[in-house]
Amino acid sequence: FVVTLFARCHKKNETAVKIGDYKFTSGYYSCALVFADIEGRNEVNEQFEKDGKDTTDIDYLKQKIDGTSYEKWVKNKAIEILKENAGYKALCKEKGFKMTADNKSTSESYANSNWDYMGYADLFTANGVSKETYLKFTLDSYYSQIYFDGIYGKDGTNPISEEELKTTLKDKFCLIDRISVDTTDLEDEDIVAKKEQLNGYLEKLNNGTSFADIFVEYDLAEGKEEARNVTPGDGKESPIDPNAEVVGDSESSMPCDYYDEITAMQIDENKIIEAENELVLVKRLDIMSDGYYLTQYDETLRSEVVGDKADEEARKKADELGVTEIKKAVNLFKVKNITYPEQES
Repeated sequence: FVVTLFARCHKKNETAVKIGDYKFTSGYYSCALVFADIEGRNEVNEQFEKDGKDTTDIDYLKQKIDGTSYEKWVKNKAIEILKENAGYKALCKEKGFKMTADNKSTSESYANSNWDYMGYADLFTANGVSKETYLKFTLDSYYSQIYFDGIYGKDGTNPISEEELKTTLKDKFCLIDRISVDTTDLEDEDIVAKKEQLNGYLEKLNNGTSFADIFVEYDLAEGKEEARNVTPGDGKESPIDPNAEVVGDSESSMPCDYYDEITAMQIDENKIIEAENELVLVKRLDIMSDGYYLTQYDETLRSEVVGDKADEEARKKADELGVTEIKKAVNLFKVKNITYPEQES
């Protein structure tokens, strides 16, 4: 029923939104609406989790986001997504930043992978979005990367300095070794046993045993046929500590629930953290002592510094171009009718 509703209620290639000279079809708008709904659901889920509420059966349409009704928020977000796609294309044209063959190939590969292997085919087809439209949407979205690199990249017109990148790496992220035990399905006596095991490792660490040796001991204790690789890397193409992990706060691209507890630790300090449904043996490392991370996380660090500035520039450009919604086309799409195939019985 829903496939019929979304796929046949509008004319093929009917324009739903115009931004300057850029025209977006109804199918393209539906694609943006689905992405907006996914983002809206994530927002609601995160708020429920913060409030300690059950997230298993949420009536999203009855919720509000930032004081706005869920449906209105999603519709607004869909237009915002279109504004960014149009704005970035316009800015790239204005600055002379071209879509290269490699850019196009990367975009198409990413889109095809999502469509074929990540369930996007079922999701978007059910909501009236063809693969052709999804490929175009993804390609248009790639202009954001082209613009970002052209302005803020290493060779951009307004690059982020290496000093800023170093400061961001040091202030926004931590490097750790950790052994994590999921306690969700463990009985109380099993949790006690795991605590004793980790406390034993903690004592060894504090007495000078390396975490590399602890990793090997733990893997063998857990019955793994082969212990993990602990051979140091070169700090350029590979990290010095092959098992080290980069973590950040909840707003970062590498969120960690107990980030605040890690930042309170000293470099080389060892600790057992009791998080929700998790026991963690942690050693905090010096992220600045390994040159690998500054190089490999270059784009992540630049994004941290720039924040929402680039997106704001794109939306501003779209507003300058002029945004027109074709109401008879846009109003055919209802947030309540967005379907997720895996939820269908």
